Parts: sequence; C-alpha cells; structure tokens
Amino acid sequence: MTIILSGTGRTVTVGNLIRRALRLIRVIGEGETPSAQEYSDSVEALNAMLDSWRNDRLTIYAIKAHDFTLTGAASYSIGPAQTFDTVTPVKVDGARYTTGGTEYSVEVIEQPQWAAIAVKDLAGSLPSVVYFERGSPYGRVSLNPVPSSGTLTLDLRQPFDNYSNVADEVRLPAGYEQAIAFNLAVMLAPEFGKEATATVFKIADDSLRALKRINSPRPVACMEIGHLGARAYYNITRGE
Repeated sequence: MTIILSGTGRTVTVGNLIRRALRLIRVIGEGETPSAQEYSDSVEALNAMLDSWRNDRLTIYAIKAHDFTLTGAASYSIGPAQTFDTVTPVKVDGARYTTGGTEYSVEVIEQPQWAAIAVKDLAGSLPSVVYFERGSPYGRVSLNPVPSSGTLTLDLRQPFDNYSNVADEVRLPAGYEQAIAFNLAVMLAPEFGKEATATVFKIADDSLRALKRINSPRPVACMEIGHLGARAYYNITRGE
C-alpha cells in the first residue's frame, strides 16, 4: 500500500517508514530489508506510539479521498450516519466533481469567501467552489453553483486508523512523515537493543513539537464590555 504525502507528490509505503526508522537506529543497513518479525514488531510499535499520542491529546490526521453522490441539494451534512456518511473531518484539503465521465477541479474556499457569495443556492451544471463548515458531531458541505447530480470527491482530513501491516496506506499532511519516522526510531531502539543518537532524539522531539503546534486549537480571547453590562466574547482569529 502507498502513503501519499500531501503537497509533495511523493509516495511512501509503511514499509519505507519502518525501514527508515530501523536504519536510524542501525538495526538494518542501507539497502537491507527487515525480517518479517522485525516488520511485525515495528507495526505493533507504530500503533502503540500513535495510541500514546492520542492519549496525550495529540490527534494526528490522514487525508482520505471519499466519493459522495450529489442529489441537487445546496448543502449536505457530513459525519457518521449523515448524508455524506463518514468520520466527521476537521478539514477539506481538496475537491473534484465528476459528471459524464469527466472530472473537474473544485476550489475549496474558507468562510469569508463563502459569506461573500450573494446567491448560495444558485443552480448550475458545474460547481466552482465547495465550502466545509466544521461542526460537532457533524459538519456541512456546501457547493456553488449547485449541480443536480454527479459525484463529489473530497480529500478529507480525518483521524486515521491504526495500521495492520506494512501494506496499509494513508495519505499524510506535510510534516507528518518526519515526526512518525524519527519518533518511531526512538521507540524501537530499546526493543532492538539499540540506542538512538542525540541527533535522532532532537529531530524526533522537534518534529513532534511542530505537529503539536499545527494541531493546537486557535485561541479565543474573552473581554469584559463594561458599557454593555454583560460579558462578551471576542474571537481574535476572526476579529469579532
């Protein structure tokens, strides 16, 4: 199975990640292949590491392509047991629309751009933009113009499942490969009777800190508005 790294176009297999981690701690040399048992142990360690990250409230995401059938609605709920039935995403990274055997690119826009569209239920044969409104327990996907049929393919950023073997595939956002490979090397070292170097430790720590910064919630500031006689909230990221 292949891992496609978002934004780079490179493909990496789970086996490649494991081999890189094992090379970093000198379990294998350049060009060598781990044994079946070494692969199996490494997959188990990888799942344990990802579980520990989740327990540390660090949710890591994969980018997964999903196809959804359009029925002419201006918007669709997305989440478990919703019209677009899947794990509720945190972001839409890309979109394509297919009709009559031809695929068209669709621009993913943010809330300010969506708010500027005057007629949001404008009918049309080809959607030019898609807007994802994140919510809990489900979100909402809106199109403009609104096609009556066709297939919408969305690249969704979702928490990914554990790997089961070296052939499992996942598409990773930028920056994740480094963090996974180097932190996996650190975790595997004692299992294989090795010791990670100071450089490996540092890159593992720096890359994991970078992931935490990427995935940390954006701050919302609160202030007292005295003349209103009540508490008001001000979102510093939206300016309102």
